[in-house]
Amino acid sequence: MQRIVVDQEMSDEFRKADSLAEICDPAGNVVGYFRVRAVPPEVLELSEGSLTELRRRAEKRAGRPFADVIRDLERRG
Repeated sequence: MQRIVVDQEMSDEFRKADSLAEICDPAGNVVGYFRVRAVPPEVLELSEGSLTELRRRAEKRAGRPFADVIRDLERRG
């Protein structure tokens, strides 16, 4: 990931964003997008063991079929 350092004024503008923000140059051309960081990147990084566990869980078909759930909800009225 590339790091871009901005001045204090620009940093203050980014901090005002509460979700996705469009970044434009002075002419109004879109340069890119800024996403507010909800969690630190290291939280999102997965070890190989975590990936293996996620794959195992994805292959394990647990729960009820969607059609059964809908049918039961329709019966309840």
